[in-house]
Amino acid sequence: MVKKMSPIQWVVTIVCMFVMFGNKLLPGISGLNEIGSSTIYIFAGAVIMMMAVGITWPPFMAILAFATNGIYPLATGLQMSMGHNVMWVIIFSGIILGVLTDAGLLRRIAIWLITRPFAKKSPFVFFMVVVFAGFLIGCFMDPTVTCILMFALANEILTTLGIKRGNRVGEVMMLSLCSFIAISYCATTLGHSVPLTVMSLFEEVGTYNQLQYLIGGVSVSVIYFVVYMLVYKFIYRLDTRDLSNFDPEALKATLSPASKQEKYGAVIYSCVIVLWLLPSCLTSVAPGFSSFMNTLGPNAPLIAAIFVMAVLRVGGKPLLDVTHQIKANVPWTAAILVGVNMLLGSAITNPEAGISEWLTDMIGPMFSSMSPIVFVSLICLVAFVVTQFTGSMLTATLTCAVALPLISGGVAGGVNPGALAFCISVTTALGWGTPPSGAWAALIAGQGWVRSKVQLVEGVIGAFIGTVITVFVGYPLMCAIL
Repeated sequence: MVKKMSPIQWVVTIVCMFVMFGNKLLPGISGLNEIGSSTIYIFAGAVIMMMAVGITWPPFMAILAFATNGIYPLATGLQMSMGHNVMWVIIFSGIILGVLTDAGLLRRIAIWLITRPFAKKSPFVFFMVVVFAGFLIGCFMDPTVTCILMFALANEILTTLGIKRGNRVGEVMMLSLCSFIAISYCATTLGHSVPLTVMSLFEEVGTYNQLQYLIGGVSVSVIYFVVYMLVYKFIYRLDTRDLSNFDPEALKATLSPASKQEKYGAVIYSCVIVLWLLPSCLTSVAPGFSSFMNTLGPNAPLIAAIFVMAVLRVGGKPLLDVTHQIKANVPWTAAILVGVNMLLGSAITNPEAGISEWLTDMIGPMFSSMSPIVFVSLICLVAFVVTQFTGSMLTATLTCAVALPLISGGVAGGVNPGALAFCISVTTALGWGTPPSGAWAALIAGQGWVRSKVQLVEGVIGAFIGTVITVFVGYPLMCAIL
């Protein structure tokens, strides 16, 4: 059922639409030419409308606004947004990962992780294993799908033990799953839109490749996991004795033997991951092959996998029903949002708009004498605050809109652009303090396990700790890697 717009949302919509389409009637922005002024008005109107009204239809208005203001022809705007590589990574990944989800492979992986022998050592170790299982699956899956899977599995465990809503260990388990599934979204680039988007936006000034990001993202996430668990063990003093009577082996009884669909799907998607990472590994050994694969881009392995899955028949049926997966498992809203944000990011850095120079002149003096680590800290602090109230992709777009002109304008001297891009990507995932901060946060708020106060207070404290680790561990690590 479509939710009706509130009176406030109607007011926001009318104002933003006027700003986006009627900005020629508004005063020009001092220091900017006509293209630059219109671009700022469109950017502000689109972002505010997506934050306050929704992310279903407002993104399309941005594409049309650029055309009616004479900045990009409509065909060009569509190509820069709906035709962008990163958007199609999300679509193709959704088609393939839908096969793995439908086959039950993800639940099998989660149960396999939870039933490792070391999980029986103590209730707290079992608690950690459940949370870490959610993180690992999220590293190569869509976070919303991972949340649904892991919340259901955690609910099954808690229900079996007779643990009800209001119990502290159940509350913390659900909040922790939410937190680390969110982090997994930006721990790798494997089908994840934000790190791929930031990588593309920073392409002109310096960025990372998928292997470099994987090393940095997983390293920072594991360090954060250790710190997080130590905080709950020794500061919050989480009592996990209610988990003592659960036998992880009981979960195995709920699984049927692995099907051919699961096995074939796992092998094919593993090949996709290898082809994504291989060019980065073989740059010095096989530069020709590496260059060729980089030229093809991240969508080539996905398209090849779709072909193989579509023609491979299991039990008389194709492994991949493309029509079904397009309807059922492609995150269209997220994909469209990615595409439009790529257009917005490109428009901000458009030389004809002159926004980079304008922003450099206006706020450059504030940053010119800052040390690189202070600059990175401020940018990440902005991302940390904003992402508690809006989605990761919008936060990344806003943060990059501020950081990129300062980097390209030479104001942030000494800052490693690729390392900064990495920090922005990770920090934008550290949002779960309020329901609007992400699908994972909205899902956990609707489960009834986590009190709003706990989600806000403990969630934001945890996210802040993650931000500190990202800046003071992640940034130097990525500088060394890059």
